[in-house]
Parts: sequence; structure tokens; C-alpha cells
Amino acid sequence: MLQATLRKALRRVGVAFPQLMRFSGRLGLGRLLTPGRTLERVIIDDDIIIELDLSVPFYRSLYFHHDLSSAEETLLLKCLLEPGDTCVDVGAHIGYVALVAAKYASRVLAVEPGPTTYRRLQRNLALNPRLAPKVVSLPLALADHTGTMTLLDSERQPNRASLAYRPVDAREVQVEVRTLDQVAAEHLDRVSFLKIDVEGAELDVLRGGEATLRHHRPLVLCELNEDLQAVFGRTCQDILDYFAELGYVGREVEARAQGHGGLTLQPPRPELYPPHSYRNALFIPSDRLVEVEARLSGHDH
Repeated sequence: MLQATLRKALRRVGVAFPQLMRFSGRLGLGRLLTPGRTLERVIIDDDIIIELDLSVPFYRSLYFHHDLSSAEETLLLKCLLEPGDTCVDVGAHIGYVALVAAKYASRVLAVEPGPTTYRRLQRNLALNPRLAPKVVSLPLALADHTGTMTLLDSERQPNRASLAYRPVDAREVQVEVRTLDQVAAEHLDRVSFLKIDVEGAELDVLRGGEATLRHHRPLVLCELNEDLQAVFGRTCQDILDYFAELGYVGREVEARAQGHGGLTLQPPRPELYPPHSYRNALFIPSDRLVEVEARLSGHDH
């Protein structure tokens, strides 16, 4: 009981002062307060329950240093989704983006290939019975072809599971691979919003979903990370060029500092990204740019 109380107190401090994250690994307070397999739940956007296994370093960092209610993905979905919208979450991880999307949209397709991570996704869906019926989850990877591929999964860094990048503790898992065009056609009448976070394989997902992008013209939230793109022999500029060919305009998205609320938008500048950093970019059909920017500025506070 005392450890649980101390964990919650440390989380309040860590979330309020994110700059402390640089010291947390050296001080090891989180590890001391999470003996064995410790499960904690956090609340996102007032009523969404997410369970985190604090024996895993990534989830421990997420618990002690991040307020997912203020994350870029959460703020964007709250601003842009409407009842009747449909979403695809590619690289759904443990489901917090999918569940936020389900709160504001009518249907969500959550795609996650990592076996252990997929089980955690199922657990979080079960913890949210009001939203879970709106989510269809698929245990597979998306690419520009069908078949099977080797996923380099990680217990310590489950957020870094990749089809090419090899984490330090990588284990090889064979996973089913399909295309976005296939799964979207099977499960959804249309696609309003697409989120992609697949550790460098973003361009493969986009190429396998080109018909969906051309026909449905969804908003697309895509992670940009030069290091991970390099593992695939690409750059973030390749992603920007691909979207430009489809008539999309990119806007780099960043949540403002704690307590200031809102989002900042600016054109992507991958040439300025420091090593090992990432950015979220929202890609908007050019004919909707004014409308979407106005909606985001209207929710700024």
C-alpha cells in the first residue's frame, strides 16, 4: 500500500516536471517502487482506463513521466473526430490511441502485430467495455504486400518492435502481413482518420494503402523519425514527397508545455530534426487545409 501511494506521488511530480525524466533512470526510484510485475492503471481523457505493466521500462517511463491526456494524438483526435467518423490505428500498441478514437468516432480498426503487445491491447479493450464494441483489433502487420514477415519484438522496448530496426533484446516473431487497402475494404465503409506509427515502415503502409488514400482522403497522423527511416534506406523527406504526390499538405504537430494546452502546427522540417528524435506530422488533403487548421485553432486554449 505504501509503495502504491509513493508511486502515485512520484507520478504526479514526474508528469508536472517532465524535465526530470533525464534523471529518473539514474536515480532508479521507479524501479525501487515497482518490484516484480507491478500493474498500474491511468485515466486518459477523464474516463478511458489504460493498464501499464511497470516491470517493463517503457511502460514505467510512460507511467511516471507522461500524461497521455495531453499527448499530441489525444488532442488531435478530440479536435478532429466527429460521430460517424471511422479510424484506422496502424501500430496500435496497447490501444490508448484506438480507445481515444473510439470515444469520439463511430468505429476504429486497431492493427498491432506484436503478440505480447496485442494481448495488452486486448486487456485495455476489456477494461473499457463502453468503447470496446467500437474497436476491431487485428493481430497483424501492414505493408505494401501480403504474406509473412519477421517482426523484431522487444520486451524492454515494446514501442520499438519493428520489421527492420533491431532492439537490443530483439526476439524474432513471424507475423501475418496484409495491406491497408485490403483490411480497410473488409472492415470499414470509409476511412476518416489514419494514424501510422510503425518504427520506420510508414512508407510501406502508405504504399499498401494508396487506393484508400486516393478514394477516402483521410487525415493522416504519421510519425517522422530519421533514424528509423534510415534503417529502411529512406528519409523523412521521402514520406513528405509521397504525400505531396497525392495532394496532401503536412503540418508538424506538437503539444504545448504542461499547463499551456493546445497544439502548435508548422510545416515539417526534417533537416532540423536532431538524432534519435521523432515528430508527429498531420497530413491534410490540400482542399481541406484551411478547414482543418481552423478547427484546430478553434480548439486552442
